[in-house]
Amino acid sequence: MMNRSILVVEDDPVIAQLLVEMLEQAHYVVDGPHATLSDGVEAVARNMPAGAVLDIRLKREDVGLLADDLELYDIPYLFCSGDCQDFRVRPGG
Repeated sequence: MMNRSILVVEDDPVIAQLLVEMLEQAHYVVDGPHATLSDGVEAVARNMPAGAVLDIRLKREDVGLLADDLELYDIPYLFCSGDCQDFRVRPGG
């Protein structure tokens, strides 16, 4: 059977709940939401997910460290954010 587990690391409870609901409606098994970097790292070690959704601004923690771990294990991931300032239009883009 195919692994349908998706790790969710998001510290905003409202956004976390929306992500969980969307993933569950798409028939994924959600691991989380986890609100801290250490909880996310522990979850990866405990249960290798098929993919991950990571909050780009996880309080003062560097979620890039978790992204690096996921890359080492060839686990696809994406960044998300509820803050529109995180996504800026680049010149020519």
